[in-house]
Amino acid sequence: MKITRTLAIAATAAALVATSGCTGAADEAPTAEPGAYIVDPGAEQITEENAAYLTELYEAAKEEGEVVVYTAAGTEMEGTFALFQEMFPGVKLTSANLLGAPLVQALAAEAASGNYVADVLQNPDAQNYITSEASGDYSEPYEVRTLKVPEILTGSKESIIDPEHRFSTPFLAFFGLGSFLPRVAEAGGVPESFADLADPKYRGLIGMGDPTAPGPQQFGLLYLLESGGLDEESLNGLAANAVVKGDYGQAIGGLVQGEFAFMPGAPSSSVVVAAEGGAPVEFSVFKSDNPLVTHKHVLLKGAPHPNAAKLYLEFLNLFSAQKSLAAAAFMPLNEEASDPEAPWTSLEASGTTEIVSYKLIDASRAELLPMIDRAFGR
Repeated sequence: MKITRTLAIAATAAALVATSGCTGAADEAPTAEPGAYIVDPGAEQITEENAAYLTELYEAAKEEGEVVVYTAAGTEMEGTFALFQEMFPGVKLTSANLLGAPLVQALAAEAASGNYVADVLQNPDAQNYITSEASGDYSEPYEVRTLKVPEILTGSKESIIDPEHRFSTPFLAFFGLGSFLPRVAEAGGVPESFADLADPKYRGLIGMGDPTAPGPQQFGLLYLLESGGLDEESLNGLAANAVVKGDYGQAIGGLVQGEFAFMPGAPSSSVVVAAEGGAPVEFSVFKSDNPLVTHKHVLLKGAPHPNAAKLYLEFLNLFSAQKSLAAAAFMPLNEEASDPEAPWTSLEASGTTEIVSYKLIDASRAELLPMIDRAFGR
């Protein structure tokens, strides 16, 4: 099944006002009066108790004045970031796009010096920064009150809410195929599966970020090898055909600029947003084996703006934020926020019923990473 759809990326924001002040999930029940909330609980589909809690967080966040997010997403988050600042005036959001080694170096340097910069980490592989003996534990447990696990994903609850509340997942995304339309004919058309990209006719027509480095491109290959979407033979063929860019972001940029016809493991959000901006690119998914990515969020240990960080983590589950995320081609957990004409934003339309556990993927790394290293020449 091939899916394409142009989406509007403008986020709808409501300017809302109120008062109060609080810090964490274990604090006493909020006391704000109905009507004095910073958000409308009915419109945002949350309880009045949670609306009061957000109001208290907001007052404390204004004192801090800022929240800093290390994100694995690119410009497609800009609309949601802007919405946060519109809904919570006086709290500036600063973001930095960090993946792989640069992210590890930044977190390690902050922990070593005690000079903490970031408050929130957004990363599909966030578990590597909260459980890894090699990288350490950079998380501060926090139970997000506004997040609800959809009934359809009950069996994948631990991928959405860490049992110890070290991360939460407010939205998902597909890794599918990005195509640069002017070069599709040169390639003889769009392939029918990830494994088809191993055909020698695609040599030099495929672009990828370096999959030997931790990050989304590596995750996509691990998933496909684990699910059967690729085997060692097709992995080797894919590697032989691929133009390997320095990192994932450069690969996306190469696709948009037409350096190659296809990018396997391309994120729905980046490709759709680029298409909306006028680039001749298209996002599609195959009939099976499309990696579904959890955008895990972590409250970082030592966060210099902890109340603003908690406010941001709660905000992502509000209906306004979920609509904004769907407009940027992410898959919100709230089905009502999805775009019915863009199936990759909808749990129901895409047929999503489970998330492949990161524990399964992580357990396969020892076997599969050497295979990836061999295929890509390391």
